[in-house]
Amino acid sequence: MEIRKIVLLYQIQRLPNLEVGMKIDIRDPNNVWRVGIIKRQKFQKDNQRTKFVTVHYEGKSDKNDEELPDSSPRLAQFEFYTGRKDIPKYSNSKNPFLKQLLVVEQMNEQQQFFLSDESSLSD
Repeated sequence: MEIRKIVLLYQIQRLPNLEVGMKIDIRDPNNVWRVGIIKRQKFQKDNQRTKFVTVHYEGKSDKNDEELPDSSPRLAQFEFYTGRKDIPKYSNSKNPFLKQLLVVEQMNEQQQFFLSDESSLSD
């Protein structure tokens, strides 16, 4: 029964056909799910079946854009992860110290976590 639940969950989070301009969820280098926008698509030169997408992180500069295969486990349907309240999200604070802050909302309380990794995305 557990295997069936895992397969169903995978089928739900799997991406539909990706199109330029489409919003998706992308897991950043710090393993935090963020909203991304498909900027470009291209096929690998020697293999026309492997498609790559360039993803722009919403609210970040173009220098943070990433190119990933469309089958990457770091990509998911829009709001599959970012729509949840029980996973870490970046704080929207303008304070430079709080930009590194991760917030997890659970029911009516908030728990806050600081990133220990210095490699977070810059503006």
